[in-house]
Amino acid sequence: MLPTILYLTTGVLRELAPKGATNLPPVISAALQCLKTLCSSPLCRDPRCSAGWIKHLQSTLATIIEYSQPGQCLYHMELVLLCKTIDIQPRLQHEH
Repeated sequence: MLPTILYLTTGVLRELAPKGATNLPPVISAALQCLKTLCSSPLCRDPRCSAGWIKHLQSTLATIIEYSQPGQCLYHMELVLLCKTIDIQPRLQHEH
């Protein structure tokens, strides 16, 4: 189920990320909150599944970073969104 949730969440970010806006729409804030919640999940610390859980989350973060690279992908996310997404990374590292 985690890969599906992450796929849908990154799809929301990819398709609805505003261009040139400094304020993020509520749907983008909700998608980022979803990622933060998943990064804070107890499953990140559960030895039975933490390796796979973290691998999926890191892959999702890499995908979001890829979307923000001009010329590297069909999609271009604004720097504001990228910075808010990268804020999730330290949470993930501290949990593992």
